[in-house]
Amino acid sequence: MKLVAALTPTVIDSIARPAKGTTKKLTDGAVPGLHMLVKDTGRRYWRLKYRLHDEEKIFSIGVYPETGLEQARSAARDARSLVKKNIDPNDAKKAAATAAYVAKVSTFGLVGREFVDLKTKSLAPATARKLEWMYGCLESLHNRPIGEIKTQDVLAIQKAIQAKDHMEAAHRVGQFAGRVFASALRAGFIAANPLAGAKLGEDLQPRRNRPMAAYTDPREFGQLMRWIDTDTSRSANVRHGLQLIARVALRPGELRQALWSEIDLVKAEWRVPASRMKMRREHLVPLSRQAVAILERHKAVSGSGQLVFPGLRSGRPMSDAAMNKALADMMVFPEFHVVHGFRSSFSTIMNENGHDSVLIDLQLSHRKRDKIAGIYDRSERVPERRKLLQDWSDLIDRLKEEAGTDRA
Repeated sequence: MKLVAALTPTVIDSIARPAKGTTKKLTDGAVPGLHMLVKDTGRRYWRLKYRLHDEEKIFSIGVYPETGLEQARSAARDARSLVKKNIDPNDAKKAAATAAYVAKVSTFGLVGREFVDLKTKSLAPATARKLEWMYGCLESLHNRPIGEIKTQDVLAIQKAIQAKDHMEAAHRVGQFAGRVFASALRAGFIAANPLAGAKLGEDLQPRRNRPMAAYTDPREFGQLMRWIDTDTSRSANVRHGLQLIARVALRPGELRQALWSEIDLVKAEWRVPASRMKMRREHLVPLSRQAVAILERHKAVSGSGQLVFPGLRSGRPMSDAAMNKALADMMVFPEFHVVHGFRSSFSTIMNENGHDSVLIDLQLSHRKRDKIAGIYDRSERVPERRKLLQDWSDLIDRLKEEAGTDRA
């Protein structure tokens, strides 16, 4: 076996440039397979020859003198260690380069910007502005690689917001950051969401109670309904529940605990029993064509059971928080709209469209003290209420269509 002497800096520096059109190869005896390729331009390249899976391959290490002799040997030894593990060093090098590039370009600001731009395409203007504001609250993180940001970094920003007496905003900014991290995780920019399970709210002051909120501007309400329809990440149970409650103007508890036996899809009627109504009297809900269509679709989801909207636990209805959480996940925050707010949306928009206010209150099952209202209650005015809810569903469809063409 012929021994090959190890290269030295003196030997390397004394190498003459090879003739034009030729190359010269100097083998280093210190690390098997390591050699220097000298080109007719005078440039000198470190290479490692190795075999993997019965195939001879070449691994590029660097250019001399930028990559020195000892540095080349160290890299060659590392590459050979990978080969012993049946790992191709060329593949490992590409993966490392990709990871380094991703870490460099995937800052919190860039990932967050993409997330905001995607969501605001369909959000109501007021909600979109809120999303932009929360993105701005996290500006100190914008230029940092998203994989380097820790839970404490976000919490520090939340506490600074809290110090300005913005309790609700402090909580919401943390939730927004968590959604950006979740988006980055799905895209492969990070290996784990640092806020998953962090429960940052426990280190903040509690939210203050706020009155129930609702979108009552027709344009914003149409965008809300469009967002609900297009957000296919929701379970059918939740999505259908939101679509339906907007059209029947019931209270959340009255809808969540619905039984299929209360609903007659042929007659297009839903009789909510007195035991579940706030006023403790049976309430008739005439179903619009759109409401019937929603329920017919939902039959495939829960039609085999008693509950229309079953929960995760057997025999229990969908939880009280499920639909509100879905709205919050869509960045429709409780300061703007809650599930109970659909009743206010119906009342305000239909009143402003010139519909009979007494009829609207009757459909909302509001108790009336005056004698005339009592007469209306006894007669129920079912045909008029049926038309009212059909007009309402038709209006929702028009508002959704308008929202689809209005991005201002």
